[in-house]
Amino acid sequence: MLRSFAERWKTWRESDEAKRVVELSQRKEPGHVRLSKQIKKLKDKEDRGKGIAKWIQENGSNWDYLSKADQRLWTEFVKGKISDEIRELRQQQQPRTPG
Repeated sequence: MLRSFAERWKTWRESDEAKRVVELSQRKEPGHVRLSKQIKKLKDKEDRGKGIAKWIQENGSNWDYLSKADQRLWTEFVKGKISDEIRELRQQQQPRTPG
């Protein structure tokens, strides 16, 4: 059983599909950020926007205590721009390969 697994693994590792997957996972040119990392960063930004929106909903005068950056973040969150960006990046992602 272990031998057959090893043979199938070797066959898969030498296949064109495996070479393509390895190529996709390699680092790209400097400054390139993987889609999964971009999505994670946007999710964190979206979570912060949710927190700010909830805080402002609790008391409207909390708006005055926000920095300009947090006000812009709130605006982006409310307009749905962050969610749209996440959706676009997910559409660009390659499907997961069976491992």
